[in-house]
Amino acid sequence: PVGPSSAAVAGIDALNSAPLRDFSTPVVGELVVQTLSSREVHRRRESPQHYPDNDLVREHRALVWMPPVPPLGLEAREIRFADSSGAVLHGAKGTSPLTLLEELEGTFEITGPSKGLSKIATVSHYPFNPAIARQTDAGIELSNGRLRVLVSEVGVRIETDGRAIDNALTFETSSDVGDSYTPAIRGEPDLLRVARVGLVTSGPLRASARLWFTTNGKQNYVRVQATFSLDAESDTLRVDIRGDNQRRDHRLRVNFNTDVLVRAFEVQSSMEVWADAAFGPVLRAPLNVPAADQTRELVPLTMPMHRWATLVSTVNGATLHADGLAEVEANCDNGAIALTLLRAIGELSRNNLPERPGHAGWPAPIPMAQSQGKFRAQIALQLHGAWSQQTRDDIEYASDALLLPLTGGTMRDLTRTGFQVVGPELKGSGLRQSTVALADDGDGIVLRCVNDSRETQAGTWVMPESISMEVAPARLDETLLGPWQRLSQRFEFTAPPRAVVTFRVRRLAL
Repeated sequence: PVGPSSAAVAGIDALNSAPLRDFSTPVVGELVVQTLSSREVHRRRESPQHYPDNDLVREHRALVWMPPVPPLGLEAREIRFADSSGAVLHGAKGTSPLTLLEELEGTFEITGPSKGLSKIATVSHYPFNPAIARQTDAGIELSNGRLRVLVSEVGVRIETDGRAIDNALTFETSSDVGDSYTPAIRGEPDLLRVARVGLVTSGPLRASARLWFTTNGKQNYVRVQATFSLDAESDTLRVDIRGDNQRRDHRLRVNFNTDVLVRAFEVQSSMEVWADAAFGPVLRAPLNVPAADQTRELVPLTMPMHRWATLVSTVNGATLHADGLAEVEANCDNGAIALTLLRAIGELSRNNLPERPGHAGWPAPIPMAQSQGKFRAQIALQLHGAWSQQTRDDIEYASDALLLPLTGGTMRDLTRTGFQVVGPELKGSGLRQSTVALADDGDGIVLRCVNDSRETQAGTWVMPESISMEVAPARLDETLLGPWQRLSQRFEFTAPPRAVVTFRVRRLAL
């Protein structure tokens, strides 16, 4: 069948000449694989010269423990499948593995640290600390050799390196009668209660447990499903949040309670709050505004966040990572970090708010601003040491693992495997890759990095080929700051403290 909605025509499965074989385990060479799920779907491919190819396929989701992948590149590996006994199926006689891939299309996610190999995908001893989930009398315990997390009906407990945090993560909703410009929180927050707990995956690459949270009552409810996951060798606790909001005029937040507090002989100023920004982390010092200057508008307790926010003392620290949620509050009094999941409001501007008397914008309702319905978010909780360059490196690594993970998918028409595609690589302590993109004028590419350290750093860009190229320094708007200079495959540069360094690279004209 072709045309709109043809994949859902009744009896479409009967048109297949043979039933779809159910192979539950994808095998990627000798790498360790953990299957997450599989389902039958129709995968449609268009053709400019022929009828569409609308196959019934089995789609697999799995985790794969990968060796290092080329920077900004890809690596092609063959996928096979194993039956319930673990025997690898190579297809019928005279059938290549790629033919089997065409019959059984799979998709998989590659995640976790990029180091370590296994000789056989089903071995019982791994060259890494596996992530394990097990049921105990106290609840479901997740562990990976670096973190131990207990998920139960009484809450979440996190342990690592002699640190222990009870009631580590909670959800709360507060009445908010403000507008799109200014929050106006009223009354005490209402904590969501734990409804039930369940095991999701038991390892060895990812161990997961799930908590269901809800408000009381069957109307005007807020329900949250939080999946807590530990990956092998990871130092962060990942939390995938899915929820349903049916409440109006309120703010929903997730609270991360930490053990980051000042010691008895220290002053409160020893606590610091850092947050990621467009060009590196910035220190978020509290605004000490006199009361006389807050008669027209109160200073909010929250602050903006790009990808993560960190609360540190002279002893230890904790970081909350998020996938684009932009408002966070770090409380130096009790060591808590609160992330706003949603604000349910109705008006663009109100003129009767004590927090900001008068209008800030045009008085008009905002369609759908009450944020009712389904929502989702990805966050991660990381416990680490005091603020240092090594801590910043660890935070950036964890942020990329959550927000920019290695991902994989099938290429059904690929005629060969075992090859790599390599992209530009940045080397240098404290340097963060910011941009690798085509130049606005189409003449070459733009390479940009940020030095988020307080010291001058030496850096190197390594290009994937040793072709004849030339490079020139540039401003943020790509305007050249110097002449073009010839280079081969790599070039070195110096980045001042907290500087943004941009280069343009192009091939030499023939």
